[in-house]
Amino acid sequence: MRNQLVLDRCIEKGCVYSLSPKTFEKNLRELNHSFSQIYKNTLVAYSYKTNYATSLLDIVEKLSMGHEIVSEMELNISKKIKASQNMIYFNGPIKTHASIKSVILNKGFINIDSMEDVKLIEQICSENNLIANVGIRLNFSLDDMPSRFGIDTNSDTLSIIISKLISNEKINFCGLHCHYAGRSLSDWKTITNKMIKFIQSLDKQIISGLEYVSLGGGFYGPMPNSLFTQLSSGKMPSYKDYASLIATQFKELTKKYENFNPKLIIEPGTAVVANSMKFYAAVRSVKKVNNKYIYTVDGSLFNLFGSINKPVDLPLSAIRNNTELKKNKDLNSIISGYTCIENDIISSNNKYELQVNDIIEVDCVGSYSIVMKPPFIRQMPEIVSEDNHEDLTFIKMEETVEDVLSSFAK
Repeated sequence: MRNQLVLDRCIEKGCVYSLSPKTFEKNLRELNHSFSQIYKNTLVAYSYKTNYATSLLDIVEKLSMGHEIVSEMELNISKKIKASQNMIYFNGPIKTHASIKSVILNKGFINIDSMEDVKLIEQICSENNLIANVGIRLNFSLDDMPSRFGIDTNSDTLSIIISKLISNEKINFCGLHCHYAGRSLSDWKTITNKMIKFIQSLDKQIISGLEYVSLGGGFYGPMPNSLFTQLSSGKMPSYKDYASLIATQFKELTKKYENFNPKLIIEPGTAVVANSMKFYAAVRSVKKVNNKYIYTVDGSLFNLFGSINKPVDLPLSAIRNNTELKKNKDLNSIISGYTCIENDIISSNNKYELQVNDIIEVDCVGSYSIVMKPPFIRQMPEIVSEDNHEDLTFIKMEETVEDVLSSFAK
């Protein structure tokens, strides 16, 4: 049974996000267990950029997991929710002086993405007599997974950076990091093998000083098969499948070196948050144009993907009086959004016969939706809890016009 409070709220407000912190926590625990039962010293560091709803970040902190950030804004978010600052892992191509200094002061970890990062860290440590915990983001120059991030492992720049780090007494060179967009098991086999091969090429003194090896994120998480088949072919990998491949190889690597037991860090985002959120929108008008029904809802592709681009068809259902409607295979119709953009089409081949005040439910919208939705035509709707069926629990209030205009000059 769907949460009637959420459905009623959708009719009242036009649209609403519904978030299940319980689903998010369950995913985090299962992913962590899958890896840690093979390699005990595993740390899950949640990717803030995917969805920084504070109720989710509180769970990350409660579980003593890491906080993976990529900007000064995300660092400040971590402070607002009182995250353990020594569990911050700072990635990303742009790092400000203030953000680097803060992470160093609080004994977090910074993964270098460029020589400019190195220079800033050196300057801050020298001027303030501080010691920085530093890792290097590696770029293995993979033909199948090209990336603009990290230091090219085939370049002289990498040797120069390593030399600078190990010769500077103000820098604790303690980590290696990589992250690629590939999500398949074959992609992860390549990534893991490349990292292991690189570690084996290092001087044993450097290896012994490694406190963590971060392989980034890029996992598939729980989703309907109808969604997965749009993303990949074959069998959908489980958390256990990833762990069996990655953690097993990493455990074997550590056996080859004495006293080598670094944290194996994974940085999930989509894999743990996507299926924890749904989006509901009410049907506001019905009309027929050129023999096709057009059902316009009080929602948009911007609510689902943060843009007008539609990479996949997310799981969609239609609801009337808390009952899911059946499909009419002969129906010629679309479900369109509230914007004035022609291709704001949520479903281009809709088979649900809808009426005004019916509701569409779109599943698996927890990833890169609310963090990317612009205030275009309609402000950000509220987020309510899917888990509480007794009282309507607000996770984020609806934005107001005042919120949208507050930062403009008077």
